[in-house]
This record gives sequence, C-alpha cells and structure tokens, in this order.
Amino acid sequence: YHQGFEKMKLQLVLVVIFTATMCAEYVDNQYIEGSYIVMLKEGSTANLEDVVKKIEEHTSSTREEMKIKSDDSMIPMIFGKFSEETAKMVSELESVELVEKDQVVSIAKSYDDPDEPIHEYGWSVLERPNLDIIDDVNCIDGTYNPGSNGTGADIYILDTGIDYDHEDFRHLDGRNGSRAKYGGYDAIDVLTGENREGRDCQGHGTHCAGIAGGLYSGVAKDANLFSIRVLSCTGSGSFSGIIKGLRAVRRRHRENMDKPDFKGSIISMSLGGGKSESLNKVVNSIVETIDITIVTASGNSIAWACNGSPGSAGKNINVGAHDLVIDGESCSKPPASFSNFGTCVDVMAPGVRILSAAMNTVNGYVRLSGTSMSCPHVAGAAALMISENKYLTSEEVKQNIKKMAVDDIDRTESPLYIRCSSFSPRLYVSSELWDN
Repeated sequence: YHQGFEKMKLQLVLVVIFTATMCAEYVDNQYIEGSYIVMLKEGSTANLEDVVKKIEEHTSSTREEMKIKSDDSMIPMIFGKFSEETAKMVSELESVELVEKDQVVSIAKSYDDPDEPIHEYGWSVLERPNLDIIDDVNCIDGTYNPGSNGTGADIYILDTGIDYDHEDFRHLDGRNGSRAKYGGYDAIDVLTGENREGRDCQGHGTHCAGIAGGLYSGVAKDANLFSIRVLSCTGSGSFSGIIKGLRAVRRRHRENMDKPDFKGSIISMSLGGGKSESLNKVVNSIVETIDITIVTASGNSIAWACNGSPGSAGKNINVGAHDLVIDGESCSKPPASFSNFGTCVDVMAPGVRILSAAMNTVNGYVRLSGTSMSCPHVAGAAALMISENKYLTSEEVKQNIKKMAVDDIDRTESPLYIRCSSFSPRLYVSSELWDN
C-alpha cells in the first residue's frame, strides 16, 4: 500500500509538472545588437543633454554617428547605437532609471487561408458574426446594434499603416473623403527615408483598422482612424519605434483636448515582442498621466501573456482571442487555438476568420485570424464608450469592459494546455458600458 501510494504521488507530481510546463510557455526576446534605450528618472529632463555628452565622451563618437535621438516630451529618454561597455557606464549614472537593449517587434502573427478569396461586397452582418456576437449575451441574432457609433473618438492604429482609400473608411453620413488619415508620425519613414506617411504596404494595419472602425467591418463605425506606422512592409519594427509612435500620439492628443467635437483617444496595438521594461513604463505613463486608453493584443504563441510587451504593461487592456462555433440556434465560444493566456489577459474578443478590409482593393475584404484581430474589437468598444461619455477615465473604460464581459468561454473540448490555462470572459458591448 505504501509503495503504491508513493507511486501515485510521483505520477501526480509528474502530471502537475507537465501541466505547468504546458501552461507556461514564454515569449522570446529578439534583441537588436548594439541598439539601446535609455530611460532617465522622472524629473531628470535637465540631465538629458548631460547624459548624451557623457556617451559622446565615452565613445569618442558624435551623436550623429551613434544615431542618438533624445526626447524629453514625457519620461526623458535616449535612443542610440553604442557598445555594451558604454551602456554599462550609462546605467551607473545617477539620473538614469534603466538601460536596455532595443528589441524586434512584429505583428501579432495573423493566420489566414491561402485559398480565401477577396470578397467584394459591403455590409452584411451575416458575414460578420464577430460583430453580431459582441452585442449578444448568448448567441447571434442577425443584428449589430451597439447603441453608439463612436462619433468624436480618435482611434490610433500603431501597425503597418492604413490604406486610406478603402471604402470601409468612408463617412457614416455619406460625406466624401476618408475617416482614416495620417496620424503625424511614421517610424519607418524616419528610418528609411520613405514618404509613405502611414500608408499600408503589408495589409495587417488596414485589416485591424477596419475591425476597430470600419463602416462595414467595424465596431465603431463613425470613429476617426489615424495611422501611426511603426511596422515595416514585412511586419516588423522595434520597441524604440513604438515608443516614439506612442509619444507622437500623446502630443497629438494634447493638441486636440480643447477642440469642441473631440471625445478622447484610443491606441490599438496588434503587435508585440519580448518583455521590455521601458516600453511598459511608457504605456503605463501615457494611460496614467493623460488618460489615453491603450489596447494591446496578447499574442498568438499559446504562451503566458505576462512575458511579452506591450501587453504585460498593466494599465493597458490586453486582449486574447476566442472562436465562435455556431450550431443552429446555439453558440460556443472556445479559446482560439493560438491565443496567449494568463492573468495578464483582461478580456477575450473574436479572433478567428474575421472579415475586414483588404489593402489595395478599394472594396475588397479578407478573413484573418489572430489576437491582432481581437485587439481592435476592444479598441472599437472603447471608442463607443468615450463617444457617449467623454468624462470616462481610461481606468473606468477598462474596468467597465471587464465588468460587463460575459463569462462563457468554453474550454471543455480544448487541449490540456488550454484547459489548464487562465482565460478571461469575452467582450460584450451595450449601452450599459457607458451609462453606468
């Protein structure tokens, strides 16, 4: 009996270890060799130039040669290329909060069907059950009536850009022109000398913008959409580029605050990489100091979401993906097979075969899957909220979305690594989000 009991305990331990291993995959850090982000302590703006000069003295190189850029618009920061020895010297300066290597960031990889055709038609809720389900508690009913259109809200898409000419970005009232515009900063233009001014050359950003605020594909059909291009035509960029993009949104938000029709700003980031303390600090600072709601994709690595940035920042709304399986009049909403999970995921949203705008087609639509598609659903929901109540703080937006979320994610048929994981309730949009 004793030997049998000990054997049973050993089996139980092995199961626990296996389960924990399956539930704790990590996001890899991809460092950019010789490229650093320096963050000074708050209130150390006056020391910014002194730190730059010390770097120059230590390396005998000019700031131009090291591609050093300094920015004191928020938390004072320096971005540049120098040696590891120099980075260590800088980290020991009294005014410096942290020094970390810059990292590669990329789109939260989207999965698509290579045989999926480009659809050329406008609005049909039957083709977009992802919109239908987010305003229903139980199952789809053939309608999407959230009670708001997001008028006056600005959604900034930090991504590969937006195809401004697509019909999905027309005005709700039929006016000429596009609701999708250049947001004033293009990190890739700065890096390469291009002049795309936020125009998409990859397709990912256009698709995400359509979900957030498209006339046919979108959650908030009258929100303003702004492109801040931080990812290249191959879908990659850097954490330093994203930080600069976030700062650009902050500046623009401050400029718009006193305009009579302005309701507020939302940032949607369907991207990610390894853990970055500097990026997380910038995200949290923007939310706390200027009340911009920031929504992020949790990632598609079937991994613990707390190990990647910017999703793990804390003050943002981090979004996982769920599927939608319709069987007659009933629906199940299992976690998407690729979605990251864990305590750093705040809410789930539709993320499988989502129909939205296709780049370079004017009136074409394509289905993609990923937490990239889930993230803009929540960004659109935030736009609906602040459109109806501009005095909601970003923290209230986050808490209302979490409070109203429907806890019916079904994991019963999922693999072990999903069943043993922590998944949040799913997005639900109704006037209760802003009335309360």
